[in-house]
Amino acid sequence: MSGIDPLELRLSNMLKEGDALAAGGRFEGENPLPAMVQALKQRADFEKRRGEKEMFNEVSVYRA
Repeated sequence: MSGIDPLELRLSNMLKEGDALAAGGRFEGENPLPAMVQALKQRADFEKRRGEKEMFNEVSVYRA
C-alpha cells in the first residue's frame, strides 16, 4: 500500500483545464466531477464512516 488515500488519488487524476485528451485535443472548461465528489463526501459523512470502518477493522476478525 502506498499510503495515498484512494479517493484523493482519484480526485487528483480527474481531468483539469488543459489536460490532454485521448483524441488529441485538450480538455476545456471546468470538470464538475471533483466538486460533485467533494459534495457527496461531505453529505455522506465519509470521513466519519471511514473512521468507524477502521475502528471496526482493528477489533474484528472480519476485515472489511
